[in-house]
Amino acid sequence: MMAWPVSDHFDGERFFNPTWPQSNAPTLRSLFKMLREPRSRWPRPFENKGTPRLHETLAIGDIAITFVNHATFLIQTGGTTILTDPIWSERARRGQGVHAGPAWNSTACQI
Repeated sequence: MMAWPVSDHFDGERFFNPTWPQSNAPTLRSLFKMLREPRSRWPRPFENKGTPRLHETLAIGDIAITFVNHATFLIQTGGTTILTDPIWSERARRGQGVHAGPAWNSTACQI
């Protein structure tokens, strides 16, 4: 097992949120309460009708933000291009199963 250095949010055994008041810390009881709460239905897939213009020249001070998929955005500004949190698959998954992880609900932008 990998050893992590002790920090302001890791005590050597577990990670924690140092800004969360101890009086509000989740308990086992609150976990079971949350699991019993009703859930809304998963949204239906929708078509991404946006047309990215990735090769346009931006004026000084302009910024272009293109939604790619899930939490992935292509940000272009001042000659700098940033790609956030890229996931290049149809599903977010940890396992290798065909249907592991949730499927995306939108069509990704083609880059």
